[in-house]
Amino acid sequence: MGQKLQPDWLRAVLAGKGRVRPYLHTRMPIFGDANAAPLAADLLVADGAPDADPAQAFAAGDAAAGRKLLGTEGGVGCITCHGIGDRKGLCMEALSLTGAAQRYQPAWFKHNLIAPMEARPGTLMPSFW
Repeated sequence: MGQKLQPDWLRAVLAGKGRVRPYLHTRMPIFGDANAAPLAADLLVADGAPDADPAQAFAAGDAAAGRKLLGTEGGVGCITCHGIGDRKGLCMEALSLTGAAQRYQPAWFKHNLIAPMEARPGTLMPSFW
C-alpha cells in the first residue's frame, strides 16, 4: 500500500474516512484516528514508500485534453469502465477516477497505466501505452 497510496489517503482509509468502492458490501475495518496515523506510517515504511519526487507529482492540466484522453472519441476510453464525478463507467463499475491524484502515488499510477498486470495482477485493465 505504501507504493500505491498517498500517505494522507491511507490515513483517511484506515480512520474510516475514505471510500471509493460504494458497490462493495464488505467494509474496510475502521481503526480510528488515534491508530490510523501510526498504522499508516508503519505500512508506508514496510512497503518501501517512495520519497516525494516533485518531478513525478500530479499537476493541474488542460481539462479539454484530459476529457479527450479519458473519453472514447480519440482517447483511450477510460470512461468505458471508470466513473468520474457522479457518472458511472459506461459498461461496468470500476474505481472512480475522481480524486485519483489524491489517492495514488504518481510513480505507482504511471506504472499502473504502462503495465497494469504487473502493478495489479489479475486486473481487467488493458495496457494502452
